[in-house]
Amino acid sequence: IDVDVAPDGRTLVFDVLGDLYTLPAGGGTATRLTSGPAYDFQPRFSPDGRQVVFTSDRGGTDNVWVMNVDGTQPRPITSEKDHVMNCPRWSPDGQNIVCKKRLTDVSSIGTAELWEFNVRGGSGIQITKKGELPEASEPLYAPDGRFIYFSARPARYQYNRNVFAGIYQVRRYDRVTGQATGVTDGYGGSARPELSPDGKTLAFVRRDRLKTVLYLYDLERQTERPLWDGL
Repeated sequence: IDVDVAPDGRTLVFDVLGDLYTLPAGGGTATRLTSGPAYDFQPRFSPDGRQVVFTSDRGGTDNVWVMNVDGTQPRPITSEKDHVMNCPRWSPDGQNIVCKKRLTDVSSIGTAELWEFNVRGGSGIQITKKGELPEASEPLYAPDGRFIYFSARPARYQYNRNVFAGIYQVRRYDRVTGQATGVTDGYGGSARPELSPDGKTLAFVRRDRLKTVLYLYDLERQTERPLWDGL
């Protein structure tokens, strides 16, 4: 289940078994937004709360779609036929969407790149390249819109990698300079990045021996601390 909170904090949107629903944050009856054979998931409210972006295979393969918050007028943002698109996130101004493109080649797992698309259409802008970062995922914008944070691994998938050494780390892409730099490093790796509303604190998940731990990283002080080890 993927879940998101509306900008005004009053409504949740989530997916269950390929359909999308909204629900009052205080509890109540869920309202179905999508139904049918298509598998819809990963919903996210737009910054103004009027639209929802989501991943759907209703066009034949997974692509990024947008619809009104009441489920009407769905339309595709990406129209890939040979690649899988998912993990969509809105830019703070609601004009762009960043997402992940899966590229398969000699391996069924293949590689993954991040791409940015304007909601009005277009062929998109490439953010990461598979030759430099073979796997990039879970992108999100900083509140000021300059940076895109994401998780990545510097090498292609291998079955014998040491998970405790840290396979994935959180990085960020500067939309002004076009450069990507590391944010986290070290033992246990880092994934599932989320930013606080003020953009000063980064939450992420790390493997600590036999536990999966939720961490907080202070971006100004460059310090981190564990928050909860009950994941």
